[in-house]
Amino acid sequence: MNFTGRFPNTSRHRTLAWWLLLLAAKSVDIVRGSLYSFEVTHRYSEKARKELQERHGQAFQDWPQQGSPEFHDMLFFFDLRRHLGRIAASKTPPLMASSTGNTTYYNQYDGLQYTYIEIGTPSQAYFVALDTGSDLLWLPCAHCVSCVASVSTEFSSTYNVYDPAVSTTYKGVGCGSPYCDMARQCALGSTQCPYHLQYLSPASSEGYLVDDVIYLTPQNGGDKIAIAIVFGCGTNQTGAFLNGSTVPNGLLGLGMRGISTPSILARAQVVANSFSMCFDYDVGTGRLVFGDRGSPHAESTPILTRLSPPYYWVSLTYVVVGGKHVLTPAVAIFDTGTTYTYLTTTYYNKVAAAVDRAVPYQRMVSPVDAFDLCYALDIDKTSVELPAIALHFSGGAKLEVIRPYVLIGDSQTISWSITASLLIV
Repeated sequence: MNFTGRFPNTSRHRTLAWWLLLLAAKSVDIVRGSLYSFEVTHRYSEKARKELQERHGQAFQDWPQQGSPEFHDMLFFFDLRRHLGRIAASKTPPLMASSTGNTTYYNQYDGLQYTYIEIGTPSQAYFVALDTGSDLLWLPCAHCVSCVASVSTEFSSTYNVYDPAVSTTYKGVGCGSPYCDMARQCALGSTQCPYHLQYLSPASSEGYLVDDVIYLTPQNGGDKIAIAIVFGCGTNQTGAFLNGSTVPNGLLGLGMRGISTPSILARAQVVANSFSMCFDYDVGTGRLVFGDRGSPHAESTPILTRLSPPYYWVSLTYVVVGGKHVLTPAVAIFDTGTTYTYLTTTYYNKVAAAVDRAVPYQRMVSPVDAFDLCYALDIDKTSVELPAIALHFSGGAKLEVIRPYVLIGDSQTISWSITASLLIV
């Protein structure tokens, strides 16, 4: 249950994209005392493309580069072709993605996921953060009092503001709307429903609700369609939202309440009441698809719908550290808007003690406040062996912690923290 990392590539780690897990696997059979080894290559991998080119010439030169957004789109399209019969037989709505594409982007500096969406008429593209821990989609408004002035990230430097006066499909959302949670705060005679969201960052967004269209594209092919949704027109942002990097051009809430975009799309019977997010941390991209119920063969754990407030609550049963089980019966929240994993003190101490027992290096005082456990490495070592960490949930689902260890300083120090997007309370 240990894994071995080799410098300088210790940041390489396993992807959560289950259909990419066969990129470099080997199967071994023992027959009549002999050992036979068969190399398994993903049929759309770079290695497979090169081998096919050698055999059949340039027929496969147009394959997109492995790990690129186009590569993920190709794999997903082939999946759809294989499963179109099953989807049609079930008579469920089609799978949909943003008209700008289903690709999501991973920011290694803050651990958050982003994507592009298209809103309004004429349409404009917005590069928004993805957050399963909140519900409302909000965008910066043209008449914002306090908003980020511009955006410059490794993925996008485009910054658009939503202007109700320009969009011909804009409609106001009044204080009597079922989406208006702040009806009591409506100003006397006001026709606009206000919103105010406080995040843990700390940061906040406030403004008023509007009704306009978002553009989606069927994943099995076809023209983009316009669907009416309710979202926030942000007039005042505070805290981390003002630096333009954490939330570049708005935030897409993917939570369970009725005002979230997935809930609105499902209620309009555009898609099924579900969505899927796939992350490939090595490459930095993934995908977001509305209406996707996932593979029937995938590991899963039940969502605890009776808990309040309505988050994606799940039941964590135990943690495995280097093959050793640590009981941690707790409820947990899956939250893409949270960078790290947080444990209650009792369970954190248990897991930390198990890690400390399993790490074969000398303990030292941590130079970084964020890390409790820190170990000195031998400067002459070219590889390091550390215990793998996996979270286990009710129903048998397992989530391997993506980056449980961080190499800091001059590559002679290793520190431990739990760093998957899971919040345990």
